[in-house]
Amino acid sequence: EFYNGFDQEFADAMGELCKLGDYILPNTTEACYILHKPWKETFTKEEMIEMAKELSAFTNRYVILKGYENDNHEMGMIIFDKEDESIEIVYNDKVDYVSHGTGDVFASSFVGSTMLGKSSSAAAKIAGEFTKKAIEKTVGDETHTYGVKFEQAIPELYDLLKTF
Repeated sequence: EFYNGFDQEFADAMGELCKLGDYILPNTTEACYILHKPWKETFTKEEMIEMAKELSAFTNRYVILKGYENDNHEMGMIIFDKEDESIEIVYNDKVDYVSHGTGDVFASSFVGSTMLGKSSSAAAKIAGEFTKKAIEKTVGDETHTYGVKFEQAIPELYDLLKTF
């Protein structure tokens, strides 16, 4: 089901917009809508890799496809390099918490990391860890009703940037 207020026409326009960037960072829902594929709760690693390749073929961009969960309950990002067609999977520990804004936190920290010269895999690892830390700062705070407390995790982002 589309996000409230969105439809296939919007998804198609977003797919066209993705052709203008260097990287695209969709989750599985967004990827399925761009590719006109049916969404399901879980995808195999092979399905995720194929979807990343299809997204890159459609947009001619590097793809960071979010949402792969392995058997160890880690969240993985499929990184497809359009230049050499290599695949890498970067994992972060999963936090069982759903919130608006995590994609924005991920994208912002990914872009900032690449602008500092980090590779796409290092930037994805940094962005995934920072997003996880922002979620962890939010879990349990019943007074916080929207988004994640990314501001409280910024000092940890600084440490992540020095580590990777």
